[in-house]
Amino acid sequence: IVQESLTNVVRHAQATEVCIGLVNDETRLVLTVSDNGQGLAADLPSGGLGWVSMRERAMAFGGVFSVHNNPTLGTTVEVVLPLSSMQALEALS
Repeated sequence: IVQESLTNVVRHAQATEVCIGLVNDETRLVLTVSDNGQGLAADLPSGGLGWVSMRERAMAFGGVFSVHNNPTLGTTVEVVLPLSSMQALEALS
């Protein structure tokens, strides 16, 4: 998800800065990738292949994928993953 987000920034955002955040609040992991680029075009379809792939990856772990857009402040991709699903995955391996 981080790699795909960074690829989108390079290809589309015309950003000069990207911030990647990862927070563990004991019940979930919250990943954010934010840029200071031009934001998303108003007529851009929300079902692009990269977004679909990132959404599916998040959902595979019981998570939620979202994109927050601000034409003057850039774009933020956010993925929230419940730690319970990750702990269950670890128990299987």
